Amino acid sequence: MQLYCLMLFWKVCGAPAEQQLASNFIRMDRDSYMPDLIAASDCMLGMYLDYVLNEVLIYIQVGNGL
Repeated sequence: MQLYCLMLFWKVCGAPAEQQLASNFIRMDRDSYMPDLIAASDCMLGMYLDYVLNEVLIYIQVGNGL
């Protein structure tokens, strides 16, 4: 049995190189285009929320005997 651990990594843009970051923070390059990363994150979050909403609606319909 494999155990999978959910690790959250936070992306930091514009942090000085001498600044210490925690282990779950990732320093992004200064020339990285953050709107692309934000748009991708929004897309994934939207897909996840759409899935959750569909599951809730199915649960409600099945629970009410519809």
